[in-house]
Amino acid sequence: MNNPTLEAIESLEEQNKKLLKIQHALEKKVSQLKDFAGIITHDVRGPAHNISKMLDMYESTNDPELKKASMDYLKKISNLAVGNNKCNGYFPTGLPSESNVFSIGNCS
Repeated sequence: MNNPTLEAIESLEEQNKKLLKIQHALEKKVSQLKDFAGIITHDVRGPAHNISKMLDMYESTNDPELKKASMDYLKKISNLAVGNNKCNGYFPTGLPSESNVFSIGNCS
């Protein structure tokens, strides 16, 4: 004769094991997303600061050569940002990768 209480306990234990596996997988994904966010934040801060400084230099000078050099630099950065960047594998596994995402590093 089957013991309904024992079967219920075994079923709950099995469900608990499954939930713990799911919890572990979710914790791992959250950790990956936090790492990814940190990388992206770091990768965006530097170029954003450089762009800001380049704009300041462009606006504060009357030197046509410096204005041209500043604009050329800004155009180069703009081209990287809108999709001329061919970086494969930049995103961690499990996250979507878009070819037009701005990234800095060994991507060219």
